[in-house]
Amino acid sequence: MTGFGASAKHLKGMGRLELQLRSINHRFLEIVFHLPEELLYLEDVLRRFICQYLSRGRITCVLKLNGTASEVSIFDETKLLRYYKQLKRLNKKIGLESALSLDLLLSLPGVVTTRPKYKDIPVAQIKDLFRCALNKLIRQRKKEGQALYQDLKQRLHKLHFYLAKLETRFQDVIEERAQAFVLPEEKATFLKNTDITEELVRIKFHLRNFAREMEREKAQGKELDFIAQELSREANTVSAKSIDAWVSSYVVKIKSEIDKIREQLQNVE
Repeated sequence: MTGFGASAKHLKGMGRLELQLRSINHRFLEIVFHLPEELLYLEDVLRRFICQYLSRGRITCVLKLNGTASEVSIFDETKLLRYYKQLKRLNKKIGLESALSLDLLLSLPGVVTTRPKYKDIPVAQIKDLFRCALNKLIRQRKKEGQALYQDLKQRLHKLHFYLAKLETRFQDVIEERAQAFVLPEEKATFLKNTDITEELVRIKFHLRNFAREMEREKAQGKELDFIAQELSREANTVSAKSIDAWVSSYVVKIKSEIDKIREQLQNVE
């Protein structure tokens, strides 16, 4: 399901932390992070946090820190000693008598570096930021979910209508064709090979189950997708047993609606 959520927070002495969450349709939950290098260590924590709220969709998380953060200095003693040994060797080799001062060594590349002090950001503050953006994203997904809910209800109504028409026609055709057989054995074989009563019973059960699962509050996309697969399986069996063009035409309509339902369910949480 699609959705968008954004939030921002000003951090004292660090600048403005901005977050954008985007969601697009995906059969499973896939989370892609775009974090500042200094905050990559939070990826696993944030992934687990998002999984508490969402179960399907491709989620893109973009976190930025705008502004000047306080900095920490990193002193590389190993690199300084390496510079010192190399310069002392060169001095001796070319006969220079210039002194190697500490100021000179500290000014050489890589001896002293600085980085933003991002790791001082409390994880709780970042979670608050994500929670705010997630709430906005979920509200948008719920609006889309309501539209999908109405569409699925209409398709269930069509399936019940087509099924009733098919069942009535099937009974009439069976009674008519059965009268043409003289031998009881032939008639029994015909009824056994063409009877779709079991399939119709199972289709009705799956439709009731589908409607019941749709009314649940929790995410049911995967469960509904499974039920739709079973509906499709039973419809294929009915199609294989069909002995009447009129019945076959309604089976085609039923299968078409089931396919549309399965397509929509790829967007359902």
